[in-house]
Amino acid sequence: MHPVYALEDLPDPCRASLFLAGPTPRDPVTPSWRPGALRLLAELGYTGAVVIPEARDGEWRHSYTDQIGWEVAMRARADLIVFWVPRELPAMPAFTTNIEFGEDYGNCRSLYGHPAEAQKCRYPDSRWEAITGRAPHESLRALLAEAVALLGEGAERCGAERDVPLAVWRSEPFAEWYRAQAAAGHVLRQFQVRHVLPRGPRHPASPLFGFLAWAAVAVAGEERVKANEVFLARPDTVAVVPVFDSGVDGPFAEAFLAREYRLAVRSPSGFAVEPPGGSSPVAGLPLRAIALEELAEELGLRRVDPARLTDLGSRQCAASLCSHHAHVFALALFATEAQKLR
Repeated sequence: MHPVYALEDLPDPCRASLFLAGPTPRDPVTPSWRPGALRLLAELGYTGAVVIPEARDGEWRHSYTDQIGWEVAMRARADLIVFWVPRELPAMPAFTTNIEFGEDYGNCRSLYGHPAEAQKCRYPDSRWEAITGRAPHESLRALLAEAVALLGEGAERCGAERDVPLAVWRSEPFAEWYRAQAAAGHVLRQFQVRHVLPRGPRHPASPLFGFLAWAAVAVAGEERVKANEVFLARPDTVAVVPVFDSGVDGPFAEAFLAREYRLAVRSPSGFAVEPPGGSSPVAGLPLRAIALEELAEELGLRRVDPARLTDLGSRQCAASLCSHHAHVFALALFATEAQKLR
């Protein structure tokens, strides 16, 4: 286990990181809860980094502004933020913790709990339960055990890769984006997740669908760092273009498109007209299987033999904003299918 105290950096490389968020004693009489948390983590077999927003020797020598900046940056980088709130008035009011919890409780990287006797926790309890569907922990050991189980063995990250929280690092949308960046020779300098999109409640146990991120990247072959854009990463999509060619009506064939509502659409009709397509919530589902799902869902074409699909390859949809690709197939329709679609 690697403790990281105030104004210190994460180890390089780093496999996993926990930020121990919660009230810090402001007087020499009130004991900190964090040494006990470190002992519990050791008992649980945790071997990653533990970020502790307290001075290593207990003596504060840093400016208040530097401390705030460091805490904000480290919470943004942490794989998990563990909020333990042993609130006791007036000795440990946890006013700062209220702000931090409000900023982070819905980021899908936070866990939360407090002793049963903790004071003034009704409101954060209610917000936590509403957004995650779970009650807060009342045992610090149980809270830390859940964190250790979620992190597992972690994943080794070096340099600016340590800015990428583990759930994002493990996700297919990030892996595909980062693989393409590295293959082109671009170098990640900084990374910050701005928002995550889970499949389910906003809890770390929910699978990740996608995320919105800002990054600073040293561009290959150019003496510059690109740092003025954000991008949306989500799973690749699969689209199918159904085409019917009767062979008797001249050189033109019919292509059938789907008319459906998309939230971002700004066409005169208020609808998008596009090939039927989408993505699947089932990880690892073959592209042809997804294509058949979309044909059935959007056009009502069922029991199509996957061998009839012609693979046209893939293209990125909107490189100025979105990182995902659309994989496209063509389907030569039978006359009966074309008539049904008409």
